[in-house]
Amino acid sequence: MKVINIITGVGLKWLGLLLLGVTIFQNGCNSSGSGGSISSNDSSCTTNTQCSGGQVCQNGICVGINGSTGTVELSIISINAKTTSGLSGLQYPQASTGRLNTLSISRTIDPSTYRAQTIVSGPPDAMKIYIQSISADGDNGKVTIFQSTNPNGTEVNLTSGSVNLAASGITTQAIPVGDYHQIDINIARVGQFKGCVSGTFNANTSYTGLIGGPLHTCCSITDPAYAGYAGLIFTSENMAAGTYTFCTIANRSEVSVYTYTSDTIGSNADFEANTTPEFVAVDLQGANFDNKTPAEIQAASLGFTFPVTFTVVAGTITSTTLTLAIDLNRMLRYYANTRNDFNPPNPNMKTGTSYFFTTIFGWSVFVFANYNGSIEGYQIDAEIPAGSPPPLNNTQAYIIKTWMTLIKDGAGNPIAGVISPNDDNAPWVVKGPIVASSVTPGTISGTVNIPAYSGGEIINFTYKNIGDSEDSCTVQAPSNWGEYNIFYTRKL
Repeated sequence: MKVINIITGVGLKWLGLLLLGVTIFQNGCNSSGSGGSISSNDSSCTTNTQCSGGQVCQNGICVGINGSTGTVELSIISINAKTTSGLSGLQYPQASTGRLNTLSISRTIDPSTYRAQTIVSGPPDAMKIYIQSISADGDNGKVTIFQSTNPNGTEVNLTSGSVNLAASGITTQAIPVGDYHQIDINIARVGQFKGCVSGTFNANTSYTGLIGGPLHTCCSITDPAYAGYAGLIFTSENMAAGTYTFCTIANRSEVSVYTYTSDTIGSNADFEANTTPEFVAVDLQGANFDNKTPAEIQAASLGFTFPVTFTVVAGTITSTTLTLAIDLNRMLRYYANTRNDFNPPNPNMKTGTSYFFTTIFGWSVFVFANYNGSIEGYQIDAEIPAGSPPPLNNTQAYIIKTWMTLIKDGAGNPIAGVISPNDDNAPWVVKGPIVASSVTPGTISGTVNIPAYSGGEIINFTYKNIGDSEDSCTVQAPSNWGEYNIFYTRKL
């Protein structure tokens, strides 16, 4: 079983996020009374914080108990916009200060004119992930916190509120005292989700041909990312202009077919006809860049590495909480087979067919030590005027819809977050995990500039209260793409 490791340290999104708390309690001696041997070093101290390796300050020197262990207790809370029960224990405070439309920017494009190009997204009704192991790296090397007895992983069901981990067989574990600097989590590459998404589309006329379409506007097979599609014939779907709702179907999964074939998964009519969503398998890696077969994808794992620092302290009862956050708000994504150039959601993904998928799982996983902050979520519309520079150019003005989640510490400073456009295939002006270390004060008092890892930066943004009217500022798109007006409302 191959594990693909993803190193991450920042990120998250909104109303549909999963919180996994790992609480570590330290016991100074074991129940038999034999305890561990007392060791000391020459470090002088006045407080425990001046000691390392799980030692404590006693009589002016750092001492520790060799071989002692603490208890690791796991807990999960999932949050979903569609099912908001069980959220009373989470903090969503209002902003301490705010402004309303300081920049006096007015919309010039009617938001009702927004059209999905190919992809619509939203939060699932529910999601399942399969946790295989959780471990910590530190003074004692790699220490296992949880190991599933099922090689495919222990199923964790995410809807809203607390998850009954005892029902999943996830129990407390012992962990040696010491300093730790990293958390490693392995999960099954394939998860499941269910739900429905809606979008308004322009009309599309079916086309049959090679990837790149009649105008060869994308996806050159000379690019290694698209070489696997060479010679394949695809057919897009007819679609009348209008608003559509598509729901997941269990036996129409992206991992049921080979990536580089003309085999189909389903049609828009199939997914529209199903009004009761069913759990469907989804590749959490987001793209089959390693060219695995469906069976190999089902058997694979994903590994996530988080640089998190914490200490299990000896000689006293203390606790450290590690919070794993997985944002679900834009996790459920649907590819409507309406592109006549057959550009897939990402390279190395299926095309020429309609299906549900996700490409943002890796963006949406974060771990924090002793987290005691707040979460904010914003709906953002960016206005792109006609005649904007490439790659945003268009003969008509249009809107880009995006979601932003901010995770703040107890002082109200951003420590993580993620910005995700609704449509993977549409133009974008800012996206990716928020670079929290680079958030700076804006040029207007009380505002901040928020950069994103994949590109773009929101300029002169103000934290808002839920219920505030729509506000506005600008976004600096990557490279020389230009600066554009954005309009945002706090939803969480």
